[in-house]
Amino acid sequence: MGAVPTTQELLARLPASWLRRAGELQHRHPGLIVPVRRLTGRWLGGDRVIAGGPGAGLRFNATGGIPGYLVGTTELAVQRELERRLRPGDVVHDVGASIGFLTVICARLVGPEGRVVAFEPGDDAAGRLRHNVALNGLRNVTLVRAGVVDRAGRGAFTGHSSLVWGDVEAIDDGPIRLTTIDAEIAGGLPAPDLVKLDVEGTEGAALRGMAATLRDHRPVVLCEIHDTHDEVAALLDGAGYDVAPLAGEGLSDDPRYGYVVGTPPAR
Repeated sequence: MGAVPTTQELLARLPASWLRRAGELQHRHPGLIVPVRRLTGRWLGGDRVIAGGPGAGLRFNATGGIPGYLVGTTELAVQRELERRLRPGDVVHDVGASIGFLTVICARLVGPEGRVVAFEPGDDAAGRLRHNVALNGLRNVTLVRAGVVDRAGRGAFTGHSSLVWGDVEAIDDGPIRLTTIDAEIAGGLPAPDLVKLDVEGTEGAALRGMAATLRDHRPVVLCEIHDTHDEVAALLDGAGYDVAPLAGEGLSDDPRYGYVVGTPPAR
């Protein structure tokens, strides 16, 4: 009798498109989040090891996340783009870091001499992110507990029964801090070589809040869009960036919910 397959081996036997579709369904239809989590919770729970992709071998707790995290197939094209763009010593701003899947991969890619600044307003997601960073002994990650928009202030973060998705809304006297990338850099954080944005529809506000950063530091921008392509493209184009869609494995076929890459003029 053969050995019992591991969690990653079981998940890896599923087509990557199925795993991607499971994530998309949770994202587009929040009512499915709880049932899908119940179905996958037994597989996702606990500290495990990412099986493939640029994060292969990193330890990760995907509880509250999606199955593709453990297989390494979630947004694989984004992972590959990060792998292609980042170099040891680079600084990454991971805006909308969630439970830290791309955070820990970026931390590996930039090495101990580099730095990852992870912005995450959600209490539960931030706690899981800290855990995943600690699991890997990463000392080059800084967590900023704030939502990134176009002005400093207070707001609320509404999660969708999931640690992976949530919305930020400006509300006077709200429970979370709102900030801008420009303000954080002015306050002492290092300027980024690359910004990854995944902020569930507030991409425009986040980009407006980093206008000085785009102008003065010219980071690459890797941005997920949520039916916001025209706004995102106009803001990046206005800053002198070349804007192109990112296609590839693990990404949605729906052009309203893909990724774009903003490449700055040659520095």
